[in-house]
Amino acid sequence: MKNEVSELKKVLGSGNPLLLPVKAQEVVEEDDDDYSSPSMSTTIQLAFAITSSRNHPPRFTNDSLIGFISSMAPVSTAVRWDDGSIPQVIDADPGANGTISLHIEKYSTTFGIQPNQGTNELTFSLVVRNNSLLDYERLEKKSLSFMVSFI
Repeated sequence: MKNEVSELKKVLGSGNPLLLPVKAQEVVEEDDDDYSSPSMSTTIQLAFAITSSRNHPPRFTNDSLIGFISSMAPVSTAVRWDDGSIPQVIDADPGANGTISLHIEKYSTTFGIQPNQGTNELTFSLVVRNNSLLDYERLEKKSLSFMVSFI
């Protein structure tokens, strides 16, 4: 089937629909006395748009971000990003194939991602989930480094 789609794309070109005529015809038994007229039929044209079969990987718009958060920040406070940066991920695939799901690989009990799912383009925030883990006096290390990844 994949080769057939590739061949159709070559013939049709990109963005041109495939028009497929479909005919529905009434079936009449030859020896049926109730039907004196010929069978009836109707035809419809179905149009199919062949989308890209390429799968593009999602990508973050920033290679890295530096953010700040107060050790007294209440739950649901968003991290402030240096230079007004905006965390965003993009997936160029059409439809459901462009669905993005984000998760934190470290410190997921301290921070959460909102929203963590989207399609094609997702601008997200990193928010405090458990502020007791931000206690500046108890932390040995005064900075955190972690990774947000997509599935």
